[in-house]
Amino acid sequence: MDLYDELERLQPSLDVAAQEVADHCCGRLLEILERSGVTILAENTTFDPKRHSAEPVRESPSEGAAIEATLSPGFAVGRRVFRRARVKLAASILPPPESSP
Repeated sequence: MDLYDELERLQPSLDVAAQEVADHCCGRLLEILERSGVTILAENTTFDPKRHSAEPVRESPSEGAAIEATLSPGFAVGRRVFRRARVKLAASILPPPESSP
């Protein structure tokens, strides 16, 4: 999981070819983790505070809120979650941006 995190953090600073290699390596690492019994938490369904961490944090999201996208997968083995998935919630539940006077 640490290697996956490191590659994911480095990707934005890499050139296009290196980003493709890093993306391929991240995909392969996810496959290896799954074959080793790790559940990849990357589904875009509904928010569960035990499995997801909402970003940007604007309010305490309620369980069952719609997830728009997974920003970074989480990892679990059995019922134990090692890292919650970072997710972007659907705009319908986010409060409106504050307007400037």
